[in-house]
Amino acid sequence: MSILDVVDVRLPSPRLAPLRRGHPWLYGHSDLHFPQLPTGQSVNLVDERDNTAVAYGLYDPGAAIVFRAYDRKAPVNADYFQRRLVQCLDKRRPLRKVTDTIRILHGENDGIPAVVLDQYGDYAVLKIYSTALLPWVDTISDVLREMDVFKGVYLRCSRALKSSEHVLFGEVPEQVVITEKGMRFNVDVRHGQKTGFFIDQRDGRQLARLHANGTVLNCFSYTGGFSVASLLGDADKVISVDSSAAAVAACDEHVQMNVPSFVDRHESVVGDVWDYLRSGNSRFDMIILDPPTFTGDKTSMEWAQKAYRDLHEAALRRLRKGGLLLTCSCSSRITDAMFSSLVQETAVGSGHVLCQLESLAQPLDHPTRNKFPEGRYLKVMLYGSR
Repeated sequence: MSILDVVDVRLPSPRLAPLRRGHPWLYGHSDLHFPQLPTGQSVNLVDERDNTAVAYGLYDPGAAIVFRAYDRKAPVNADYFQRRLVQCLDKRRPLRKVTDTIRILHGENDGIPAVVLDQYGDYAVLKIYSTALLPWVDTISDVLREMDVFKGVYLRCSRALKSSEHVLFGEVPEQVVITEKGMRFNVDVRHGQKTGFFIDQRDGRQLARLHANGTVLNCFSYTGGFSVASLLGDADKVISVDSSAAAVAACDEHVQMNVPSFVDRHESVVGDVWDYLRSGNSRFDMIILDPPTFTGDKTSMEWAQKAYRDLHEAALRRLRKGGLLLTCSCSSRITDAMFSSLVQETAVGSGHVLCQLESLAQPLDHPTRNKFPEGRYLKVMLYGSR
């Protein structure tokens, strides 16, 4: 039997309730009895009570999430991938007017769980987050090759998979120069964070560009997207802080690429953000906080909330009254309301009164799906201090 052959699996009705409500994940449980099937098997889950089909998807016996639902009516096969990818490309068409860097496929939210496909100019990066997808890589690669959209596609995998990363077809350079609303960035598509660039912060960078003024501190600056945007705005000076020397070097390169006449307005610092915030007394007109996620699972929530409070307390101590705070969270476990409340409460203790000026959700190419709160992760909030 091939993984392409759809296998009907009958399960207890109560365990299928989340799938019926629209959530795409089914967690393993002692009363879920799957037959002996290979990882990545195409499956049709059937309610054993009334024999009705619930969802088509892929089986992953070695994972906490043993089944990821793709569709209620269509089985997972090459035709399914091709149809979904065509739909995704069409939905992203408006973005091509402003950038050549687009998330074409956003996992569960686009009907292909545990997979993202990011376009960088003429090339793309396919990233896999589940072992159930590994047997399907060749199928997806063949579909992409036949669509003839990209000159080459590079495969990356989440660290947990410990799988090889390589060019799927064509030629993919290690560095790709991309454009975004007039800005240019040199992206390391093979080794950079995520798939090389934080595509989801496109709107956040434009928000910084629109509001930047005076002296701007960009914390967790990575390769300088917010720094370049701020310099293209009305910033008199931008200080970029990141713990990675390689990222800071890339940030300097991007400032030179985009605003060569403003190089003297940019200062880069290799160091710990907390140490930098706590070690000085100078004040900034705008502070940008875009930290890595502080939450991995439910057990880390208490620590994560404390980390967010400590970070904002340290940052607000360096923000002048009347200044701007652009702060972000990329954790789905931290809701919009929770994050806003956390920032506001910390501000009171720091002697600031904050007024929320803007709040951004995920951009068009990072859609969210009803009944899947895990897919709503990005929060970008702009506050004014008084």
